Amino acid sequence: MAVPSGFDLTSERFFADPFPTLERLRTEAPVYFFEPLQCFIITAPADIEGLVRAATCSTT
Repeated sequence: MAVPSGFDLTSERFFADPFPTLERLRTEAPVYFFEPLQCFIITAPADIEGLVRAATCSTT
């Protein structure tokens, strides 16, 4: 699968209205590596729940 482009999660436009971008991420790339911040952006609810429940991603 090709990596989608055009996601600028640091732009003023994103901060003014993040919802269209987040919806697009959920559709096109629910797990997205954001190069500028060197981090993964997780937008799919099931993936987020799985991460929260995973023992390796928890400090407790």
